[in-house]
Amino acid sequence: MEEREFIFGAGFGRTGTTSLKTAIEILTGGKCYHMSEVFKDSKKIQKWLDLHSEVKARNESKEEDPSPLPFDDIYDGYIATTDWPSVGYYKEILDHYPNCKVILTKRSSTEVWYKSFNSTIGKFIRGDVSFLWILGKLGSPNMSSFPKMVNEALNEMTFGGKVDEENVKKFSIFSIGVFFYMISLMILSSLYCVIL
Repeated sequence: MEEREFIFGAGFGRTGTTSLKTAIEILTGGKCYHMSEVFKDSKKIQKWLDLHSEVKARNESKEEDPSPLPFDDIYDGYIATTDWPSVGYYKEILDHYPNCKVILTKRSSTEVWYKSFNSTIGKFIRGDVSFLWILGKLGSPNMSSFPKMVNEALNEMTFGGKVDEENVKKFSIFSIGVFFYMISLMILSSLYCVIL
């Protein structure tokens, strides 16, 4: 099977992921997956939930599973991804697409990122903003599993179960972790990386 070309925007939400999505689409003429895509096709939510269950089971198992994770199915029709839920699975994505081009976006500081995150996405995570209000604004049907998917991709996979001010240091650690994981893959393959 021929390996597909793929671009992975590995930055957290609130680091310019929507702008990066737009830029990738303009420059390549292809589609870029982003959390906003979930609202266009709510059937993808179950695919993310299934992926999370599979990743969790593999992480808990002592035996290695050589079968591929379903990223080709999730990203069918897309040439790139950025933002959550994808970024929560960066190791799995980089393993699945070892020759992908990586763009790691970040903010000027952890504090600047957290202020932006906390006033937008963080409100949803903490329950400050009603999920029904969000659905009403977006007009998306069949989104009842969306909170669970967001919890798994953000709380569990990215922040280890707790999104708060103390745990925000994971933002800096995450960027460093992605960087060093990419370096290790570059040594082993032809992975390209751009950090913005």
